[in-house]
Amino acid sequence: HNFDIDTSYTNALTTDEAKYKIVSGDWSMVTAGWHQDNADEFGIFAATNQKYTDLYAEATISLEGKGWAGISFGKQDYKEKYDTDFFVKLYKDGTLALTKGSKVLSETKVTFEDDSLRIVLQVENGNIKVYAGQNPKIAISVNDTEYSGGYVAFCTENVKADFKNFHIGHTSANWLWVSGEGSGSGTTITTTNQVSNG
Repeated sequence: HNFDIDTSYTNALTTDEAKYKIVSGDWSMVTAGWHQDNADEFGIFAATNQKYTDLYAEATISLEGKGWAGISFGKQDYKEKYDTDFFVKLYKDGTLALTKGSKVLSETKVTFEDDSLRIVLQVENGNIKVYAGQNPKIAISVNDTEYSGGYVAFCTENVKADFKNFHIGHTSANWLWVSGEGSGSGTTITTTNQVSNG
């Protein structure tokens, strides 16, 4: 079969989407994501088009080596690693840490699922939550941090790692009911009518 696919996309909201750039490391595209192959260099794959205050970021991470792979946020410059940056760091031994620079703010142990782990980061009003697992459960929660916004990046230090099914974006969204009925509160939307077609 031959298919013609229209690849034009004119949604006005695309200016809000993250635009990614390889800043350092040896990154290559793999199925559903990116692989960092240089365990000797600090690797940065950054969203470079905007700084985020409230944010949502996620990736399914697998790694090999003695260092860590994870998410850096609150970066004032996406090109380097600074002591003012926040990090969610995942280590091969299952340690999951939230740090500001080298200072550990919170740390826990998590279990890999098939040699990888889905990490979800949510930051609102300086409150940081880190979830882990395919059906994410809260792993770390730290309130009233000094986080005030910045660039976001996927990073590695002394490991080779895959970042799959990744996303960086804002936590806020404006929803409009198009059809059906439902209600919403906090982070939950409940639908009450089921619509079937045919």
